[in-house]
Amino acid sequence: MIYDLQREDFSLIPNSLNEYVNRKKGKQFNFPKEEIEIEYIEFLKKKEFIFFLETPELIHNFKELNLDWHYPASISNCIINLDSFNKSRHLFDKVIAELEDKLLCKDLLLLSLKDNSSHLNELLPVFENTSFRSIEIVGNYEECLSEDDILSLLSNYKRIKNIVLFDAPYNKMGIPVKGARMGNYGLFSKPFCYQQPVTFNSFRVNITLFTESQGHNTYYNRKLAIDQNGYIKNSPELDFHYGHISDTTLTEAIEKPGFKDLWEVHKDMIDVCRDCEFRHMCVDACLPLKRPDGSWYRSQECNYNPYICKWEGEEGYKALKDCGVICDHTGYSIDEEKIAEINEVLWAE
Repeated sequence: MIYDLQREDFSLIPNSLNEYVNRKKGKQFNFPKEEIEIEYIEFLKKKEFIFFLETPELIHNFKELNLDWHYPASISNCIINLDSFNKSRHLFDKVIAELEDKLLCKDLLLLSLKDNSSHLNELLPVFENTSFRSIEIVGNYEECLSEDDILSLLSNYKRIKNIVLFDAPYNKMGIPVKGARMGNYGLFSKPFCYQQPVTFNSFRVNITLFTESQGHNTYYNRKLAIDQNGYIKNSPELDFHYGHISDTTLTEAIEKPGFKDLWEVHKDMIDVCRDCEFRHMCVDACLPLKRPDGSWYRSQECNYNPYICKWEGEEGYKALKDCGVICDHTGYSIDEEKIAEINEVLWAE
């Protein structure tokens, strides 16, 4: 895949084009004569991925992209289950103040699976004079929280980026426009689940995510969560916690041994993920697990198989084991011949 970071887009390419580009990288070459080379060059020119220099010496003016990633905060995003603050408004204010002033967090996800409307009307005004960049609200559908109410929230609270409600009587996606501003909302009939499956539409291409993915886990890195019981975690899906908000500050929790263990387990370290062309645009919540030999694997198989370029549910999709790929706590192995045979059937012209 070629990631077009300036346009925030991407283009799928065959492995042979990737190999061709790598062979030519940093070298001077004449305009190709072979038909396949001409096809590749024309594709790259059309997409404006390459251009021709007037003199070869100009090549030295073009440097490698710096892939270092830096973030000016201890925590980049936080998931807060509002059900943990039912009886303690003072504690909620304290947590929000620490996230803003000490951890410099900018993005929040507010989760409320009980009594959404009363929670939101009470708590959202707190954020109006803060430096938070965006707020996403996730909850369960209530008849008393109508679409008009949702539009009103999006209009009145400028930091709200998304409102998503589950267990609704129907599915609906909309983009209400209030003045010059857009806010998203969605209604889903399915029940809420932390680990939503990876989908093609969930991918995001940008320089920040691309560089972060080079050395960090794009889901667990710089994340903090407060679950429904008030326990502080790296992410709500994880079983282990690092204290309770009643007796532990967030700053203390993130410095405890183990809290940051998953932050640098990036996809190039995880079996199967490291072979996926989408790995630098994917924010996948699947927990990586470590084998005794130090290698990493996914705790659950992804619904995309990168060895045959097929999504679960698509015609021709096969699970990893049916392609000759074994990836579990015992190790990782791949049957190249079997995969080649399957791809020959799936993709033969």
